[in-house]
Amino acid sequence: MDPNTVADATTLYYTYSTIAQTLAGAFGFLGAFVLFRLQSINRSCEIVTGNVFTYISNTRLLFFNKTYQTEMREACDYQNWSKFIEKLKAGISEYKDEKQEPLGNAAKKMLNHFVKLLSNHTNETSTLKKDLIRSAKFTGGTIAISLLLLAFVPCLAKYPVLSQVLLGGCVALSLWCVWLYVSLIINVFADKKSEPEKGEGEPEKAGK
Repeated sequence: MDPNTVADATTLYYTYSTIAQTLAGAFGFLGAFVLFRLQSINRSCEIVTGNVFTYISNTRLLFFNKTYQTEMREACDYQNWSKFIEKLKAGISEYKDEKQEPLGNAAKKMLNHFVKLLSNHTNETSTLKKDLIRSAKFTGGTIAISLLLLAFVPCLAKYPVLSQVLLGGCVALSLWCVWLYVSLIINVFADKKSEPEKGEGEPEKAGK
């Protein structure tokens, strides 16, 4: 057997196996990192929604739609923040007191502030999940291709040009996966820096 062919095959074996193992490990770390961030966002949403009910109680918004409040609490139980936002917005827009007056400016401003905080959190969650799914697709595809080519290394070693083209494509895919991981992590830290300071989402004791 040609020594050069053997060396070629060895290189291909190591490269394809290294790509598959490295991407699998890196994506596992990325998944844990994103999961931790998603849990942190959920905790923030729980705090904000709790502050919403506290504000409604403290300011005595007695005519805030009880049905909406019940549905908002159910949304909290299931961590359905989009539904919570929907019902909170509906309660704000439909609010009428005993004199059929709409929500006062101070209360409306504060409740809309809660809506904004929750919307920011839900948008971040949606973006993280979308980016993670995209990374998973590219990672799974690249690993599958690497393992498939790994099985055909003895054949590919006989065609140096073809093997180099396929190897280059596989390396390019793996580098693209790494870029997706890095960009996702950067976005997570960027979103964390843009979060409101502690206490900003706490309810005020202002009147209606």
